[in-house]
Amino acid sequence: MRKKICFLLSALTLLAVGLSGCGSSQPSASDSASSSDGALSKSEWVGMLGEQFGYDAYESTEDIYSDVGSSNAYYDEIQACAEWEILPETSEFQPDAGATWEYAIETSVRAIGIDRLNSSTLGVEVSEDNLVDFFTSYIANVDDSTLSLGLAETDAELILSYAYDYASNLTLEEKIEYTCNDGVYETGSDGLVRDSDGVTAAVTDGSSYSEGDIIYVQPSEENAAYAVKVSSVDGDEITYEAADMEDVFEELQVTGTFEGTRSSTWKRRRASTSA
Repeated sequence: MRKKICFLLSALTLLAVGLSGCGSSQPSASDSASSSDGALSKSEWVGMLGEQFGYDAYESTEDIYSDVGSSNAYYDEIQACAEWEILPETSEFQPDAGATWEYAIETSVRAIGIDRLNSSTLGVEVSEDNLVDFFTSYIANVDDSTLSLGLAETDAELILSYAYDYASNLTLEEKIEYTCNDGVYETGSDGLVRDSDGVTAAVTDGSSYSEGDIIYVQPSEENAAYAVKVSSVDGDEITYEAADMEDVFEELQVTGTFEGTRSSTWKRRRASTSA
């Protein structure tokens, strides 16, 4: 259910962010905590975003932005979010500039992942052109007059709470993408029939194997995928031992669950550092 974000007075603390909406009496935007006074900087917002979604690890050995150095308190989150293409800036970030509602909403949707949203069961097409419309249509109701206002911490916490909750409840079709190591042989689910002793199997697809070969048996509706390492060969019979997945896959990518950026459900994409 789409939620409604009320404009919170700065004197109030954040109460029950899991509620699906706010009361019928709603302050106007001019009374909101999201005014220019006490608004978060872009650095502060990205720090909160990175902490909520787990974007705090980066690969670059150089500063991505010319005006953000390691002395910035939110350096890790800014570097990571830039690498994951969550931030729209290229050469300069302007870390002390104020974060607006629109900026926060757009970066929140990118943090969920445009590709992930488009591979979900939503049936909508999310793009750079409709990030705000998607958020306000599917995640939380935000008045258009609010988008250009500065973002208070309490409002930022609500946006993050709703965005992360939405991401956590996305339903995705599970998909496995992989690249096998050299010397790994693939066969269908019926290409190898294992005996009950757990060490011998019959080769049923006509393939020829040698000692030391790794055989990856693709999954079926009845059985999960598995891999074996050939110990010996006798005609169409082999003896084997279980193979580690590290022996099989050079790269393994699984989509279908949301566990944050530290999960294998994400592909890292390096952001452009040119102007």
